[in-house]
Amino acid sequence: MSSDLFLGLDLGTGGARACLVDAQGRLHAEAFCPLPETSVWRGGNGEHEQDPLGWWLAVRGTLDRIVTVLKGSGGGPGLVRTLAVSSTSGTIALVDADGVPVGRALMYDDPRGGDQAGEINRAADAHIAAFGFRFNASFGLVKLAWLRARDPARVDRAARVVHAADFIVGRLTGRWDVSDWTSALKTGYDPAAHAWPAFIGGALRLPADKLPHPVRPGEPIGRAEGPGAREAGLDPATVVVAGLTDGCASQLGAGAVAPGAVCASLGTTLILKGVTPELRRDPRGRVYSHRHPEGLWMPGGASNTGGGALEREFGRAAILPLDERVASRLPTAGLVYPLVGKGERFPFVRTDLTTWWIEPVEDRVDRFGAMLEGTAYVERLGYDTLRAMGVAVEGPIRTNGGGTRSRAWLEIRASVLDRPVEVPAHSSSAFGAAVLAAASARQVPLAEAAAAMVRPRVRVEPKPAWVAAYAERYARFHAALKSRGYV
Repeated sequence: MSSDLFLGLDLGTGGARACLVDAQGRLHAEAFCPLPETSVWRGGNGEHEQDPLGWWLAVRGTLDRIVTVLKGSGGGPGLVRTLAVSSTSGTIALVDADGVPVGRALMYDDPRGGDQAGEINRAADAHIAAFGFRFNASFGLVKLAWLRARDPARVDRAARVVHAADFIVGRLTGRWDVSDWTSALKTGYDPAAHAWPAFIGGALRLPADKLPHPVRPGEPIGRAEGPGAREAGLDPATVVVAGLTDGCASQLGAGAVAPGAVCASLGTTLILKGVTPELRRDPRGRVYSHRHPEGLWMPGGASNTGGGALEREFGRAAILPLDERVASRLPTAGLVYPLVGKGERFPFVRTDLTTWWIEPVEDRVDRFGAMLEGTAYVERLGYDTLRAMGVAVEGPIRTNGGGTRSRAWLEIRASVLDRPVEVPAHSSSAFGAAVLAAASARQVPLAEAAAAMVRPRVRVEPKPAWVAAYAERYARFHAALKSRGYV
């Protein structure tokens, strides 16, 4: 086992994952632990809360397994030089001065707070103009405002507002006053001025003094000397560095860290992210930018197309059998804009749009293939949209997510985009957090760390026989969208 190892932790919606890697990206250990069922509460209208102590139990479960591997190697936990934590964007929790949760955390997908979102958007007009997005119920600041309106005594009892990754960092280091600037974005942080805007404590009268101090992802926060680190058996010499959101970590894990590189995460939905030297503003609210760990920008947009549309149309059990049969039917005669549900948010905004069969087909396998193709057309339109904003799209498309398990879908995407598509060997957010931890420890640029650590598992080239056919179909797809005024 290497003498220098780097640990990435990712706290997801359903559990925690850990990746232990070396400077060449070799995976030495990996672990996953689900959240205790008792720590999750869901209401009848989509409400979603979780007990932060359940987060820690899941993370502790992964650390137990990692430490066991380290001890078995003969090297012990002292081999881990640095660790970083990623987690969901928009989730917030309240804690007291000792880091004890004050009630359950509000999760990113909890829909409450519509009235508060409107109030925040009226107060934050300059902030919205500067960054090109509006606050909605998925934002941490909206959740804090909702809590203040519904349970002010609980907010008053809290000493700190923390994000999900902050809570784990607090358990590991004993510091509850710090966050990273990607996790803080949806709580209203201004990543250009590196400050909390005045409207939070002013017009909104929210407790700005309880918000954490955001720092650059990768910046050392402290050593693993907190009660949680001791409980897990980590070496107190291990340095805990500021992490980042799971989406940003996934982008790092795919190696899309320099201008021109893009990452496409294809799972339930489709998320496209790039890198630019300057902030790119989108007055239509389709694209928003995280601040890159090195001061660049990471613009991205999330479409409601993706694997969720397939599940909705065919059911989960049917997807693999259909995928095994579809290759011989491609390209299909169908043309469709597939959506998970109602509404689209990127590459254009339409709250009323549902799956739209522009040129329908009846055969079930053909319909499946057409939906794979439709997702690729949306992806191409997404890159066209980013390019129009000044975001360079160069080289192969780096992609991760559950959709990459389909060889047919990869071949469709490569041919529609007319460029290679690469799937990294390790694509989890935990691996991306480990890349960040390694760059910090070695004091090298992220691009250098990623070049050494991220390797493609699969590279799919465009099929020459399909490229022209898909170019003609994409032109019809684009014309149909234009006829409705969507683009």
